[in-house]
Amino acid sequence: MISDLLRFPRFYRYPYYHWGKAFSSLLSEADVADDATIIDAPCGDGVVTFWLAKNGFRNSFVLCDIAERDVNRARKLKDWPALRNVEVKVTLADIHDLKVTCERTRDVWFLINSLFLLPEIDRLFEKMRPRVEHVIGLFPDISSRNYRCYKKRHPTMNANEMDRNEVSAFFNRHGYETKKTLDASFIPHHCIQPMRLQQIARYGLNPFGNLVSKKDPCYWVGLFSRID
Repeated sequence: MISDLLRFPRFYRYPYYHWGKAFSSLLSEADVADDATIIDAPCGDGVVTFWLAKNGFRNSFVLCDIAERDVNRARKLKDWPALRNVEVKVTLADIHDLKVTCERTRDVWFLINSLFLLPEIDRLFEKMRPRVEHVIGLFPDISSRNYRCYKKRHPTMNANEMDRNEVSAFFNRHGYETKKTLDASFIPHHCIQPMRLQQIARYGLNPFGNLVSKKDPCYWVGLFSRID
């Protein structure tokens, strides 16, 4: 753990450490095919793949994002001992350009904190459905104090904003059943001022993540499975 912490410190900042546990829990409960590929897209700097590998998952991984700096960071994961014998493909690309064949496959798509801001999400889901059997998504709880602080700083973000019921309805409309949801984190880190202090403070919040009140979740995670 110490060597991983020194090599990938950004992956340990709050709330990624706690999110990683939730991602792994839902993936373990899904009926994932042995040959399924895990799609991490948009992948950012590869934090989802890091925590899945850290927690023992050894499927092949496909990562893509349009942010070159983040993609270059994600590419460093391929030299990490935990993934050295695992197929990992990292591409600088738009998620709409992910390859989907006519053949029906059983892949898993991690859609983390992105549904609300991606363009043309209906077209994207229609394209991805033949390839993706399970979607594991993370979403901000739009009723939370944490989200209100975030929107105050970024008022034009998240054009596709939805509450929990609306997210489930969206997935159902595109042929996915909501299998399980989990609250993911509870410290309103976006309310810490100024921004620089927020970034520093998040490295000290992990030990308190399970001690705070569970009444006001900041995010939630869902497992959605294709209806065949």
